[in-house]
This record gives sequence, C-alpha cells and structure tokens, in this order.
Amino acid sequence: MMKNKDLQTLDLLKGEFEKSVDSAKIPLKLQKQSIVHMLEKEAEKQKIQEEEAAKKKYQVVTIRKLMAIAAMLAVVVAGTLVMRPGTPLVALNITSHESGSILNSGESYGKIFEDIVLKPESPSVRPSVTATQKPSVTDNTNPLAQTSAASTSIPSSPEKEDAFEGYVYKEPEAKLEEQLHTSSPDGVSRFGDFEADTVIEDGDYLYVLTSGRDNETNKTREVILVVKIIPDNDMQVVSEIPVSDGESNEKIDECVEIYLQKNCLITVNKSRSFSTVDGVHFESDVTAASYYDISNPENPVKIHEHIQDGGYVSSRLCDGKLYLVTSTSFSEVTEKADAERIIPGSKINGEYGRVSAENIFYDNLSAYAKTFIYVTVTNVSAPSKSAQFAFHAGGKDVYCHADSIVFSKNFVRTNEVTGAAEDCTFVYRFNVKGDRISYANAVAEINGKIVGGLYADERNGNLKTVTVSDGGYNVYVHDKEMKCVDTVEDLLVGETVKTVKYIGNRVYLVYGENGEKTSIIDFSKKLKAENIVSVSTATLSNSLYEVTETVLLGVGVRNGEDSGKSNAVITLFDFSNPENFRSTDTLELSEEYVLAAGNDGRCVMVDSEKQIFGIPVIKADSQSHTDVSSYLIFSIEGGKIMQVGECIHDDAVVGDAAVRCVSTDDTVYTVSGKKIVSHSAEDYKAISKVEF
Repeated sequence: MMKNKDLQTLDLLKGEFEKSVDSAKIPLKLQKQSIVHMLEKEAEKQKIQEEEAAKKKYQVVTIRKLMAIAAMLAVVVAGTLVMRPGTPLVALNITSHESGSILNSGESYGKIFEDIVLKPESPSVRPSVTATQKPSVTDNTNPLAQTSAASTSIPSSPEKEDAFEGYVYKEPEAKLEEQLHTSSPDGVSRFGDFEADTVIEDGDYLYVLTSGRDNETNKTREVILVVKIIPDNDMQVVSEIPVSDGESNEKIDECVEIYLQKNCLITVNKSRSFSTVDGVHFESDVTAASYYDISNPENPVKIHEHIQDGGYVSSRLCDGKLYLVTSTSFSEVTEKADAERIIPGSKINGEYGRVSAENIFYDNLSAYAKTFIYVTVTNVSAPSKSAQFAFHAGGKDVYCHADSIVFSKNFVRTNEVTGAAEDCTFVYRFNVKGDRISYANAVAEINGKIVGGLYADERNGNLKTVTVSDGGYNVYVHDKEMKCVDTVEDLLVGETVKTVKYIGNRVYLVYGENGEKTSIIDFSKKLKAENIVSVSTATLSNSLYEVTETVLLGVGVRNGEDSGKSNAVITLFDFSNPENFRSTDTLELSEEYVLAAGNDGRCVMVDSEKQIFGIPVIKADSQSHTDVSSYLIFSIEGGKIMQVGECIHDDAVVGDAAVRCVSTDDTVYTVSGKKIVSHSAEDYKAISKVEF
C-alpha cells in the first residue's frame, strides 16, 4: 500500500502545479486536469501492483515511479515558470489514423449507393456523437514535444468501429480564400509551362487570352491570340484559337486559365448550362480541358478534348501531368436504380465513362453529404487515358502535387478535458503513380480549421498546413506518410491572420488590422522556437515574391489617414539570416499612381537574373486629363529599390490597362486585352506595338 508520506507528496505536487499553470499558457495535453489525472492513474496502478505483491508474500514497497513522475512534473513546472506568455510552443499535437478503420474503397456502384445515400446510419458511415479518442504520447525526440499528443494507430477490427465516435462532419463552408489572400501554389508568381496564367510566352511567341464582341453574332467570345514577338520591332498576330462563346441565356462559358507544355497548349474552361423543363429550372456544370498542337504556331490544331462532370475547383500542370479538380453534387435519391446517376464521369474525345467503383472513396464520418470531389490526372504527352477517382464529401481544400493529391475535411469533436465542442480537420493523402491513384493508408487529424489552403513542398513532398483554433494559429508539417514531423501551436493568440503565404521552406502569417505585421516560421532545418520571428511588414498583405532564396519583394497598399487615398508601397526584405529578417528598403509611390490589377499577384513581373521587377500602374495626366497605363521598372541590386524606367503602354487608356509584363533578354513586353507593346530593355522606351 502507498504510504501516507507518499500520498502527502502527491498532494503537494498537485497543489504546486495548480499554482504554476495560472501564470503561463501551456498546451492542452499539459493542462492541470490531464496531469493530475495522469498522476492519480499512476498512483492507482501502483497500488494494485503492490496489493498483488503482498498476496504473494513478498511485498516490495517502492516509490520510484512516483518519484519519476515528480521529476517530470518538476521539469514541467520549471518550464512553465520560464516561458513568457504568448511565446510560441513547439509540440507534436497530432493524431494519425490507419485507413482501414476510416476510409472505404467502393466495391460496386450499388454498395456505394447504399452506404452514402440509403443507409447513412449504418455502422460504416454513421455520424458519431460521443467522446473522442485520447491519443497517446509517443514522441521523445523533441524536448518541447514530450508532453504533447503525437500519433496513435486505430486498429481496423469491427469492435473498434466506435473509435471515431465523437466526431461530427461539417459541410464545407464558403472558401476562406475568398476572404483570405493566399499565394500561388509555390508562393511565387511566374510565367511558363508550370503555372497557369492568361498570358504565356515561349521565347518567340506570346499566347494571350482575350475577349471581344463578335460582329457577326453580336456575342462576346474569348480567343487565344498567338503573337510572334521576334523581331520585337515587327510583332504580328499569326493565328487565333477560339476557346469560348461567352455568355448567353442558355449557357455561361469561360476560359479560366491556359497552360503551355512543350508543343501543347491547354485551355481550361468552366461551363454552366441552364434549362427549364415543365416549369422546373435546371443547372448543369462541366469543366473542359482542350489540347492544341502548336508545333506550328501559325496553324494550331485541336488534338484532344476532355469534358469533366462538375464545377471547376482547381487545376495544375506538374511533371507533365494535368490535374483537373471539380465538384459534383446530387439531390435526394431513393431508388437503387439511380445509383449510377450520382457517380461523376468524363467524356474523352466524345466517349463518356464514369469513374470506376474501386476508385471511389468514402469515410465513416461524412454521412448525409451529397457531394463528390472528382479528380482526373492526364499525361499531356498521352492524353487519351486519364487516371481518375472521386472522394465523397471531399473538403474545401485540395492540393495537387507531383505524385500525390491532398484533401481536407472539417469536423467537430468533443474536447477530452473540457467536454466542449471544438473544430478539428482530417487531412487525407492519395498517391499518384502512372495512371493509378491509390490511398496513402493514413489520415492526419489536426486541431482547428485550415486557413490559407494546403501546400506541398515540390522538393521533398512535405505538406504544410495552417489552422486556426481557440488557442490561436497552428502550423503543421507532415511527411509523405502523413506523419507529423514538425508543428508550432498557439501562435498569434487574439490576432486575426489576413494572409497565409508559403514560399520554399518558410510560412508567412500576415496579421494586424491592416496587415502591418508578419510572423515568419522557417523550416530550413529542424524547427526550433527561435526560428519564429515577427516583424513589421505593412506591405505584405497584397503580394509577396521571391527574388532569390534570401531576397523577398513585397508590393502592397497603404491607406493614407489624412488624404483618404491609397498609396502603393514597395518593400525589399533580406532573409539571409532567418533570425534577423529585416527590411532593407521601402519605397512609397506618390498618390498619382494607382495599382492597375488589384489583388492579382500575377501582374507583378520579377526578373531574378536581371534583378529587376515591374508593377502595373495608372497615372492621371493633369495636363491632358487622361489616364496613362504603364509598368514602372525598378532595380533591386544591393538591397535598394531604384526606379530605372517606365514602360508606357497607353498614354490615353480607357478601361483596358496593361496587367501583364514579360521580360526577355533584350525586350520587355507589356500586355493588355487590346494590344502588346515592346520596349527596349536598356532604356524602356517603346519599340513597336500590335493591336488586336
């Protein structure tokens, strides 16, 4: 039996701990209720062991385990005393689940139909309402992570089906990206055969997506103009590719982006059709990718057409593969004969086929949802066959990587300590290999709701996510096996993050009423608390660009308190020392200049080799009372910003300013919806122009 002296020691430790936690913020797994419960449980366990020993007539009384707990508690108490309130904590607060107990692959259309439509209350898909599981502590490698939940595997045996009780699926909300600025997939605005844009160049030709009214049909239509830009003093439109018919009473057709992969130009269109049958209004969404052979740019030839069910979500061209993501939905269905009707599919060169049953995935937490996220992966060099799969109730965040696709879903769970409902997010990873897509056999559970989207590093595949929870903002890093390898929790408590940006090994959280501060987390090496810095960055909330690995460019807007006008502000940042991130120079444009492209980060031209950048502006000419459209060109050598020229695009612009700029060896091209102007790279004077 435990001696009175030992029990008094335990009571004393509990009392001292309760005093210490009032003066410092510590992770959930270190809250006093958890520690006290752990101590009491350990004491009870010891008591049982000693009773058994007494029955065997060789009772051994020891308090080694109790003293070990006391030593651990002393470390915790000492740590809480030296931590300053608000200091970011590094922890591994993550749960990793085996796929067998949470995700199903469809056996047949009929079985899928029964599980997700007819019998949502069945054990495999029923919503759960009781207490959540309690992850165990397994990480002992990081001294700051030893007291936080790490990972646990949930067996897939039938008796363990209730392991996920306590989670309730949440229908996806409106995309946070509509309210939160996020960077392009790799954080860098650029042109070429990797990211989509509306203007792409290949050295000799510019491919420009533009629109205008057809004089014959009186309808607005979109075309891609193929413009020969060499020589720069004799530019010519050599061909055009019609890509959409615009809007009508029956249909809205819009080209959202174009890609260039060697001699293949790809257009991505979203289309919505309207119809009325017997007084009932119907809408139908499809997304189309059209492939054109441009080996002879003067005679483009359409070689492939892929029409995919569902409204456009996103697309990406990576490693020669086009990822096309759409969302489909279905209404109330009660007859098993309608099973196929809920399954999405694609029409490839006129032949329609649905995604096969084994490539449809659904979990046991998303009952009653009536949506699919539908993904196809097409090898651009052999587009006649696509890998495809559908994910029932797939979440609002999707990221397509070179060899994987990542989704997130929001759930509500019961806090194991307080009993309160709290947000959590499940992140699922699917592997892409050739024409096959398979589940990665793991799903990660993280605290809070994701903000700013998902991002997978192109070099190592590590996934970065930022979430917001009651305790503040959290940054998580997972490897390809969905194991949490780094995390920072409880950042910026009480603040509101306006922008999340991922660039290389760093994550930027822009916060403050006007985005005047930025917290930067550097993952270049194993994460340490001292690698987290906050700096004054009043101009990062609009656009952030990587000039080199250590030089960043911020382009933003500062609201003038006295004048009421907004001034464009350009800031240069030096990140050569991650612990001393600093601004090296700031330039504020006069009030007569207005940024021309709003929040479209692709409008800023950055030429890292030449160490120059350009931003589109409109300047009011007080003498002629006209607006001038131009690109201001700046040099950024030596950590200083210096204006070196101005590329005048139009000295009397009316509603069609230049919003794209392309830099080549000897020439700078400015592009609007009506014309292209070439400028000398020496003095930035206009050389020639071509009008559409």
